[in-house]
Amino acid sequence: MSVMPTHWLSENDTPGSTTAVLLGPVDATELKTQCEKHPAGVLWIAVEGDAQAPSLPPSNLTQVMVNASGGHFPQETLQDFLGLNYEVMPSVRVSSAINPDSPVYLNALNLVMQQTEATLRARRTRSETGPLRQQNVFRNLPGYLQARVPGSWRGAAEGSLAVVVGAGPSLDVTLPLLVETCSDAVVIAADSAIKALAKHGVSPDLVVNMDPEKTLASCDSSTLCPGIAVLSSQSHPSWRAAWRENVRYLSGRVLTEDWLAVKGVAKTDLLAVNNAGLSAFLLADYLEASVVLLAGMDLSGSDDGKRRYAESTGRNAQVGMAAHYKKIPGNHEDTVSTPFLSDWSETNEHCAAIARRRQVVNLNDRGARLEGSTLIHPDKFEELENALSENLTPFDRTGNKLSQEQDRANSWDQALRSTLANRCDEIGRRLQPLLSGTHSRIDKLRFLRELMANQELATLLGDFSFAVMPGIMPGKEPSESQLDLWLRQLRQTLWILEDALLENDAPEEFLRRFLAESLTS
Repeated sequence: MSVMPTHWLSENDTPGSTTAVLLGPVDATELKTQCEKHPAGVLWIAVEGDAQAPSLPPSNLTQVMVNASGGHFPQETLQDFLGLNYEVMPSVRVSSAINPDSPVYLNALNLVMQQTEATLRARRTRSETGPLRQQNVFRNLPGYLQARVPGSWRGAAEGSLAVVVGAGPSLDVTLPLLVETCSDAVVIAADSAIKALAKHGVSPDLVVNMDPEKTLASCDSSTLCPGIAVLSSQSHPSWRAAWRENVRYLSGRVLTEDWLAVKGVAKTDLLAVNNAGLSAFLLADYLEASVVLLAGMDLSGSDDGKRRYAESTGRNAQVGMAAHYKKIPGNHEDTVSTPFLSDWSETNEHCAAIARRRQVVNLNDRGARLEGSTLIHPDKFEELENALSENLTPFDRTGNKLSQEQDRANSWDQALRSTLANRCDEIGRRLQPLLSGTHSRIDKLRFLRELMANQELATLLGDFSFAVMPGIMPGKEPSESQLDLWLRQLRQTLWILEDALLENDAPEEFLRRFLAESLTS
């Protein structure tokens, strides 16, 4: 067993890493050693006055000095640094010269670890599910253009209560208490909670799904389609198929939506995030409810963190591996275990901001602490219920505030249809011969590299591009079978886009031209 060098209080070395983050005072000799060991870059974070930069710093060293009072940590610098090596996360080392109880260094270390984990998870997700996500974007394209969350929803719940329902284990305790309260509130449910709500006879006004892989059937609710489904363009198509015309879309962090914005289709005022529970919370804030009550928003697990869902959701059999859990501040304990570190971090940040605009109540007997919220134990619910009934007005469902109006954006105008059809043709003409089996591996690799180098086309293809790009960068030599897989996925993605172009009453002139060109290509 090797002995840890005296330079470091802790080391978290990533195999194959070419970057490193150093926290605390480090002498010039060791800085040089780390910069030589990690040629892509070293980020050195220290408190002002604790360390002095070398007179001739290595060219690959980035130094960040933070204020002793904590101050503002430049997160943008960290995010840019994490982009230096797309495939391998940095090694992280903490100097033995720091005060282990220093809140500044502890906060910096927490931020580095949270951002690193979130970045790694996002990259793995894009690499593994990129083609699926992009195909969902094109399947949802007609709905995204014609049935978006409208600006008129802003303020629709002013003066009333919004109940945001997650699917955490505490929901088994809190939901039975909320049945009557929900009748006077606008109820916004995360997708996994709809079965639990149905068991208690509660029909949500809005159901939020953001997940490209989570089907309606996986929530054990294939016959339950209450209220309006609020989806992202990446949502699994089963949700749109079930709710039909009762669907509204939110824009989000989707490259194809960026492409559409350049073409004149602006994003929705409210932007979705990848987490359904947090998106539901943000939706309650957008409706400007006077009080937002969170139920089942545990962001941690029960049974030592292993149980992630309430039994009433039908998803409680899903458990996680303890090795993947992190410790975060708890509601009724100093710390709790969570498999949702980045989700908690993002929700915690948004909660602090929302709580400055309106009261946020977290009804919970367990779970993770959310900054700015008022924690109420279920044992005290009667007092809370009385206070809510005295100070809030019932949400008015008779005026159809949420069900009628749509934001049709730029809709399916002929210019947009034609532009998309032309891009399909442009890619398809070069793609089709490569699928015939007569072209070499080099030809296929050259095509993909040239396609990804075209910024407009790569942006249009969005998550498919994210999946392919890391594997075709200079120095990468993907196998022919991998190239063939990407080409087949691209062909399927284009077919789905072409089908979308023919939806929703495409003009006859466009249909004639599109079909004629398809038959002759």
